[in-house]
Amino acid sequence: MTIATMMSNLGIDAMLLTKPDNWLHHQRQIAENDLTELAESLRAIILAQRIKAYLKDRNLTAEAIEVDDKVALAIMNVPDMINAIRQPSTLKNYADLLDKLQTLSDDGYDIEQSIEVADKKLLV
Repeated sequence: MTIATMMSNLGIDAMLLTKPDNWLHHQRQIAENDLTELAESLRAIILAQRIKAYLKDRNLTAEAIEVDDKVALAIMNVPDMINAIRQPSTLKNYADLLDKLQTLSDDGYDIEQSIEVADKKLLV
């Protein structure tokens, strides 16, 4: 590969050739760290999508529940989750319930059927 080809490959970044080696090294470390963080974020997002699909196939969902000023993640079926967030102790306001139901609906859960099942569970 010729110098001209390598410089052509740099394109608009060819001005990097005028930067000091230590600056280039530092910028490379920053870029590597950024890429590592992006890769970790992407890995976590892909894993979360896989787990959500697994839960959805079983009509389960994850809900953050506050216990003693700590947040725990609870996995439960959708009707039980609806009943849990409808409780006065967990429901901060009506908008929270509507937001959660809308999120479940957007994720593809059958909210009307889940509410009917949740209501029946309350009557038992």
